Amino acid sequence: MPSPADSPPGWSRQGADPAIAYLVNRDGGSALGLVDGDQEKHGEWTATQNWPSGSGSGRTMVLSWNEAYNVIGGALNRATYINVPAGEYHFRVIGLAGENQPGGEILSLPIQIAPPFWQRLWFWPVVAAGSVGLVAAAAFRLRRRSRQRLERLRFQNALEQDRSRIARDMHDDLGTRVTVLNMTAALARRDITADPAKAARHLDKMTESARELVIAMDHLVWAVNPAHDTLDHLASHLTRLAEEMFRDSPVRCRLDIPPILPAHPLGSEFRHHIALAVKESLHNVLQHAGPCRTNGGSTDAFADMIDEVRISSIARSAFQFLFIGGTDGDSLADEWELQDFGNLDQTPTGDFDKDGTDNLTEYRLGLIPNDGSSRFQATRGSNGLIQWPSATGVTFLVRRSTNLSSWSPIATVPGTAGTASFTDSSPPAGGKAFYQIQLQD
Repeated sequence: MPSPADSPPGWSRQGADPAIAYLVNRDGGSALGLVDGDQEKHGEWTATQNWPSGSGSGRTMVLSWNEAYNVIGGALNRATYINVPAGEYHFRVIGLAGENQPGGEILSLPIQIAPPFWQRLWFWPVVAAGSVGLVAAAAFRLRRRSRQRLERLRFQNALEQDRSRIARDMHDDLGTRVTVLNMTAALARRDITADPAKAARHLDKMTESARELVIAMDHLVWAVNPAHDTLDHLASHLTRLAEEMFRDSPVRCRLDIPPILPAHPLGSEFRHHIALAVKESLHNVLQHAGPCRTNGGSTDAFADMIDEVRISSIARSAFQFLFIGGTDGDSLADEWELQDFGNLDQTPTGDFDKDGTDNLTEYRLGLIPNDGSSRFQATRGSNGLIQWPSATGVTFLVRRSTNLSSWSPIATVPGTAGTASFTDSSPPAGGKAFYQIQLQD
């Protein structure tokens, strides 16, 4: 087998680097090869052949050879482009052969360079929205902190106010009671030998003062206990307060409060003020319920005229309270008469507007006594519904008749604000009946 460096007969190595011309040995024989390791140089095989004998004009000579291509990877070629703008490109590679002449196919590679994220259309809107969101979040957080700080300040202020109120109540109320108790004890000690009867009266006063002191302490503890900051606890406290104040009084105290009230939360300051206001109101009632005279003359327009006090959960206007007589003794409130008539000359049975409803009924139902269209009259609606003017705090008796000669009571309807109604659930046979609505005394 010939050496790769040998040359076949008639062939010689040529080119810039003859070593590139290489004899390749294979099982079937040897072949001429070009092993090109340097892209800047080339090698070639050259052969000179004699024409065959007997050739002449008009004859054709055919020269043929077999080519075998073996592409061997050489050095890695790399093209680098810096700061290429975003867009779509085509990278093309053209092979050169021989004297830098183009040869072979052209390689083309499409390349798409995406713009950086800060150059995309969505970037700046997102940045703007994010900035607005950050500013809003910072503002919200700052506002929440400010609100929390304000709530803490309010709580501290409320706590200081409660402490000041407790100290003031203890000084004004409890301090005064303790002082009176000490003074009474000193008087009892002084008179226990000289005047035992007077000393006994002082001891009785001490007992009463001690009981009042316990009650005052109970009220103070109730006022500062946060567990009582609900509507039902306030109602229970006012009930006990009224019962204690009117226990030994000839004045009747009627409590019109629902037995079950919701535990609606109330502020401690609001609850305390309401309790004080009710207590002062009840105290004034007790003070003015009996005779009240100074220097032989009456100083109170309501002296000897209060015999009942009602505590109700229903708010009413001033003219819906039934006074036991005005200053003229006609059962009509003086304010109501002066407002609608301008004088106190009207009577309970009078009918100023001639509408068939007397003055006392219009007063109790909150009607307009000088308007003929405002009267006590029932109307019949669909499905047997009967309606008539009404007010809270009154009661109506419903009576029925089938012949207008004999009437039978069938229901008692409590008054409601504005309008009361009734439907006969068991009307008489035949479907014919007459109804009367009577305002109860």
